[in-house]
Amino acid sequence: MSSLKFIGLFILTVAALFIGGCDGGLELNEIHIVHAIAIDKGEHAPIRLTAEISKIVTGGQQPKGMQSDSFFLSHEGENVFEAARLMRNKSDRMLLWGHTSVILFSKDVMKDGLSQHVESIRRLRQFRNSTLLYMTEGKAYEKLQMPAPNLMITSQVLKGLAQNGKANAMTMKVTLIDVYRDYINEFRDIAIPAILRVKDSEDDKLILQATGLFIFEKDHLAGKLSPGQTRAFMRANNRMAGSLEKIPCGSGKEISFENINNNSKMHVTLDSEQKPQVSFNITADLTITDLPCEEFDITPAMIHAWEDQLNEKIAEDIRKFIRYTQKRHTDLLGVGEWIHRKHPQIWRTMKENWPEQYSGIQPKIEVHTRIDHSNFIT
Repeated sequence: MSSLKFIGLFILTVAALFIGGCDGGLELNEIHIVHAIAIDKGEHAPIRLTAEISKIVTGGQQPKGMQSDSFFLSHEGENVFEAARLMRNKSDRMLLWGHTSVILFSKDVMKDGLSQHVESIRRLRQFRNSTLLYMTEGKAYEKLQMPAPNLMITSQVLKGLAQNGKANAMTMKVTLIDVYRDYINEFRDIAIPAILRVKDSEDDKLILQATGLFIFEKDHLAGKLSPGQTRAFMRANNRMAGSLEKIPCGSGKEISFENINNNSKMHVTLDSEQKPQVSFNITADLTITDLPCEEFDITPAMIHAWEDQLNEKIAEDIRKFIRYTQKRHTDLLGVGEWIHRKHPQIWRTMKENWPEQYSGIQPKIEVHTRIDHSNFIT
């Protein structure tokens, strides 16, 4: 047998051993797969960690695969890393953390700082960079254990909520690597989607909803963006794919417009005194979705008047969002990051004083909207 054939046979043998589960490999009846975790303050230790774990069944019991239902394990520890290790003592099987798709933080635990949790999670190493991050008021583990309509695993619900962020502009998708990158670089402040427990208007049941963003000044929780502020942030940051805008049309009624296209460009410059100047050029295409006002003829002149109103409203919404972040010294748009990349020497001199520098910016905002496909023009 030639040496090449022998090497090839050896590689195939080793691969077969690994695939077959030999040489220390774990069988399905020896593992528990963690799909989501909740991080709260503990009663007897700083951190309470709760894990949602899928039950494993054979293919014959469930045609679509291995997972059928879920159960929960909790443990407390000095940090997430320790609580996760100690949780193993409550399980008869090995816990696999590598399939965790969602991490849900309570607001209370984040008041002590973001960095300790990020570092602790990174030490576990098994967490994927694509793991989604959320925050919630109250107890995070209670949200994780809520019964979900049509789904047996809550993590699937939370994953789905992030997918609609760009379309409705009520929140945005944030992953572990997004937070870790911005935390390490220190050029852009961090935002994490907010999870609420609300009552469904159709069947009067409590459901989970992703609305708004919790925002940070470096390591510290600084506030929360409302749905309107979140929409303005996503438009200014060119992350919006769709949303609704409304303007009044008399008698307490409003015309609704669907945003079908948005393009936003932020320009950062330094003046003669090396102070940052920020401007936005925004274009948006919208279409009328609801016209509840009294009947009247809609003319091109009226369409142009509505466009002027929309221009003014969108610009003011963005100003309000920026003023809110300036009061909380939170640079979500990455103005400091732009200065660092274009003028690294100047950034070194203004880095320590950046919160005050950012708070003094007076943004220039230019908005151009166009109402398309109205089908109402006479």
